[in-house]
Amino acid sequence: MDGTFWRQYFTSLSPDEARDAYIAARADRVATYFTSNPRLKYLGVTGIGRHGGALLFQEQDTNDEFLRKIVIKYSLDETADEDLQNEAVWLEQLRGAEHIAQIIPLAEAELDVSGTGKRPTLALEFIPYGSFHAFQLRLAKAGIHSLPNRFLWRILLCLTRQVIAMAYPPRGGPLEPITRERIKPDEEPYALTQNSSHLANLMVGELTKGDAEHGFTPSFILIDFGRGEVESDVSRALESNIWAIGYMFMCIAAPDLPYKEIGQGFRENRNEYILAEPIGEITTVVTQAHPLSLEKEYLDPSLKDLMARCLASDREHRPSLEELLERCEHALVKRLPTDSFGETNFAIYRLVQEFFLNADVVEAPGNKRMSL
Repeated sequence: MDGTFWRQYFTSLSPDEARDAYIAARADRVATYFTSNPRLKYLGVTGIGRHGGALLFQEQDTNDEFLRKIVIKYSLDETADEDLQNEAVWLEQLRGAEHIAQIIPLAEAELDVSGTGKRPTLALEFIPYGSFHAFQLRLAKAGIHSLPNRFLWRILLCLTRQVIAMAYPPRGGPLEPITRERIKPDEEPYALTQNSSHLANLMVGELTKGDAEHGFTPSFILIDFGRGEVESDVSRALESNIWAIGYMFMCIAAPDLPYKEIGQGFRENRNEYILAEPIGEITTVVTQAHPLSLEKEYLDPSLKDLMARCLASDREHRPSLEELLERCEHALVKRLPTDSFGETNFAIYRLVQEFFLNADVVEAPGNKRMSL
């Protein structure tokens, strides 16, 4: 069909119908382009929105044997083009970080498409178990509104390692192994911020047998650096990222918070909170944490303190990255299963198995990462 047909077709539709038709046609065009490579098999749509989408492909070797699954992310307009190109810049810096989504070199994925009439595309690793947001919806449907504290400590550690990656990006090569993020005292921190902190951007990765951090709870991986930027002030960047840790953790630890009350205007909150563990002579902090999250009796007081402090209005009351890492690592060793069945390794693994590994939305696991 020629261009005249499509112009007539789109003009016959309402604006919303035309937009939906364009989005569907764009997805089909991207899928067709990538399947011109006989080693790529189109599996379906993993996400689609008003500004772009993501398609899932299976890569095979020359003998048609399965290699890995790949997500192709594409844009629909110029603003989204810039976001996608921006994301690629930061993911190159973060290549090799265990808790950051990995960019994949693929000849068909092009970012510089000026003069071609095409839109940029980006190839990313497939993260098999969906988003934390989807996990919360499954928990809510089952009537579960809290998580074991030993699970929450491990999630907080993942969030901390994501920020460590932004402060000390590994800048690994395409064939280098994935490594665990660490603070490098002899390096000046990098001022990268992600600027899109919500649970749809927190993806659920793999279990790693025998690993202290991910032996019975999966890794949690940050995606979407389209709004990422390097701030002019390193201290402000770290403070912003630590605030984001607190916000994400609050949404995880207190999933029943009213949605409208943690959206726009959330930063205007000012709540006094008495610390369970004073900071020297400081016994009370003013925090932006939602009051309902501060009232959760099941939440470990140390976790609640850290959440409140990450969201403290006074930046001086926020924990440093070093303190967060030390406290989380210490908790993994010292917070042992209690008399409560829900805190045992077995109970936590069963929770992971039911709501992650065996959930209806789960695809078969894709490529395994090379890890150190």
